[in-house]
Amino acid sequence: SPSHLTNSPPHPTDRCGRRHRSSVGSVAMGLCQSSAKDVLPSLVFEQVDVSKQIRRSKARHFPLEGVGDSKPSKVSDLGRTGGHCIFFLEQACSVPFSDVLRDLTCEAVHAKSNGHPSVVVWASTGSGEVIGQVAEWPARCCNSQPSWFSAQSLGFPIAEQSSAILHIELRDGSSVLGSLATPLKDLAGHQTLTLKLEGDRRPGARPSTVSFQILDSQVVVKRRTVYLVRHGESKWNKAQSKLNLHEMARTTDHPLSAKGREQAEGLCQRLQQELEKEKKVAGSADPAVTAMLRPGI
Repeated sequence: SPSHLTNSPPHPTDRCGRRHRSSVGSVAMGLCQSSAKDVLPSLVFEQVDVSKQIRRSKARHFPLEGVGDSKPSKVSDLGRTGGHCIFFLEQACSVPFSDVLRDLTCEAVHAKSNGHPSVVVWASTGSGEVIGQVAEWPARCCNSQPSWFSAQSLGFPIAEQSSAILHIELRDGSSVLGSLATPLKDLAGHQTLTLKLEGDRRPGARPSTVSFQILDSQVVVKRRTVYLVRHGESKWNKAQSKLNLHEMARTTDHPLSAKGREQAEGLCQRLQQELEKEKKVAGSADPAVTAMLRPGI
């Protein structure tokens, strides 16, 4: 054997006498030659469909009532009242992220669990000139299904830019993870759209998608009354009134006290009673709660 091999120090061993390789490349090669299930079963996680764990709020629906006799189905039909283009970003799915160790070990070992995806949206003319303004959403510490559920104006009247091209980019820092460009007028208005993004992805990986809505500002930006109902007395509130520091600090999620449950049930009964009155005779409910019986969303 060559002298540089025979004179080299032995490989370190564990208490069972098994030899360890110190080379990351050797470890990576060994892992790539075996399945992840056989090598590190504890690091293999089943994909979870997060969408099944999310209950969609009615506050994220923007009906087109009051616009006219016919309800527009495409963006090209919106903007008749002079409204601006609002982009309501909901979420993305299967966003890729860079992980050198994961790629070296054929996904058996991960150096990190996620990247920091953000979203940039703008519209342009056919020649590439930006129309209005560029909207940016902050980074999220999640790649499986990062969510924003917030809206920004793209800064131009919908009716005046019917030929605009909509651009969406998923980014991680300065890197573009995925993108799409599509004619704005062909998209459905006031409906959730889920579109695939173009971009590099690992073999077998799901394509990245982004979900959003295109809204008419005149439809969604209008006067609304918001009712805030505070929770009933909690055990923390009860302990605070008695300066019971132990009870206040022993947990971070305090349930309602017996009094708090009575308060919540009392409010429920009060609203139900007023609702029954209103059903029998219109206008007979207490004016203080009548509006709460007919929420706008």
